[in-house]
Amino acid sequence: MRKSIFATLLPFALLIAAPAFADCAGDVKHAEMAVMEAKDANQKAMATKELDMAKKAMADKMDNECMSHAKMATDAAMKGGTMKDDMKK
Repeated sequence: MRKSIFATLLPFALLIAAPAFADCAGDVKHAEMAVMEAKDANQKAMATKELDMAKKAMADKMDNECMSHAKMATDAAMKGGTMKDDMKK
């Protein structure tokens, strides 16, 4: 009886988890493109660090953390500023 309940609920659990993982993977792919287009070395280094953290979070299935780091990587690659510049504002 328990096996049949588990077998019935498993596909629904996977369907619920899939969209979050897909969003994370999409955000990482977008961040990778932004990092490749970055021209400034400091900006690229900061974005690459965030991208690496996003990939690690994705591998560990920590979707919220993955999406957060991917967004920071994209922002760092596109912004052109550094964290110190942001703190001055």
